[in-house]
Amino acid sequence: MTSWVQQLQEYTKGTKPKNKKELKEEVELKFLQNLEKKKQQQTKNKDEIPRFFFPTKSPIKELIKKCARKRKLKKKKIKLLDPKDIEQLLNSVKKHSVEENEELIIDYEAFCSVQDEVSPKCKRILKPSLFLKFQDPLNGNVSSFNLLKYIINLSTFKKRLIDMSFLTENEWLTRTQIEIYIKKLIPKIPDLDNLGFSFRKYYIQMSCQKFLYFRGNSQKMRVLDFALSKDLELLNELVDNYSGEEFEENWFSKSSAELVINEFLNLQDNQDKGYLTQNEFISFGTGLIPEFAERLFQEHIPDGRMTFQHYVNYVLISTYYSEYPKKSFEYLWKIIDINKNGKFDELVLKFFFKGLIRQLKERNMEEVTFSSFMSEIFDLFKPKYYNFISKQDLLRSNSSVVLFRILGDVDEFVTWDERSTNNIDQM
Repeated sequence: MTSWVQQLQEYTKGTKPKNKKELKEEVELKFLQNLEKKKQQQTKNKDEIPRFFFPTKSPIKELIKKCARKRKLKKKKIKLLDPKDIEQLLNSVKKHSVEENEELIIDYEAFCSVQDEVSPKCKRILKPSLFLKFQDPLNGNVSSFNLLKYIINLSTFKKRLIDMSFLTENEWLTRTQIEIYIKKLIPKIPDLDNLGFSFRKYYIQMSCQKFLYFRGNSQKMRVLDFALSKDLELLNELVDNYSGEEFEENWFSKSSAELVINEFLNLQDNQDKGYLTQNEFISFGTGLIPEFAERLFQEHIPDGRMTFQHYVNYVLISTYYSEYPKKSFEYLWKIIDINKNGKFDELVLKFFFKGLIRQLKERNMEEVTFSSFMSEIFDLFKPKYYNFISKQDLLRSNSSVVLFRILGDVDEFVTWDERSTNNIDQM
């Protein structure tokens, strides 16, 4: 409460003294203003974490996290079916199956009997929903083969996924991690168990490159994509199987690997240097055209040193063009697109044709004229414009591999020319 002296002084100054209500309103107003200022400050700095929230890196914390993750993965692995569980399941299903139309089938009652006989691990998989998944709508039965195949494949897939998860802490596998996985798998492949150190090193590199090269990113791959890849199936086909004719075309087989690795080593003047020069690479195969090799080095190996990885890339492109046309096309189109304008014209064709004619002369084979060669090429692709073949023309034709092969290898040209001649004779 203000004294009469203070009130008199305020009155003489021309200001009216404030009563209790006004003073209270003034205090409330100041409080609201301060509150609004705080809100504006918080909104301004909403993306900023206060200093005391900054995470601190603790080696012990990271170690505990890694150990906990490994323990979790080990527990998951223990729950998977082992060979003993699978054998017990196979015997039980076979025991309760009935043959019908040369196929073993099992009804729901027999399915329940199997549940009672198998291990607890199998029981977790043999749920009614699994039976309904494979149930034939006509007779209500399930194919024993399909049921067992699904269970075994599921168990194998989960095991692979867990094994890969031990190698990484996220959803990606790096090139190094994939190489480690392949290295661990080699002892399980009878045909590869006795590989020498040098051969094993090259084998791991070429196997890893097959997984990565056609998938856009040459340095890493998703764990799930790796586990589901067709290449991993091909690699696992060799586990517990010795080499045979059925595996000769498998990229991961010993016979296939020897062809790739030995040719790379034999092309080198000095095998210790670990790369090929352009002159050495010209001896690749039996009919590689030097001009094609020159362009390949210009576009894909600018430093002039073809490492084993570069070499494997070219072999993969040559071998799997039909399976991976997009990646293969882009690789080879860069070689023939000399002027970088997306046009394959008469001058470009002449560049490769000179090398082709030179090779034919060396073999004392019948030469062809440039005009007839050019006419056949243009007739084959039917370009939109009369004076050049565009990139779009090749993509539209679905025969681009023919052009790349006959421009790069004289043997491919001879085969193509003979086929064209025979077709004309038969008309």
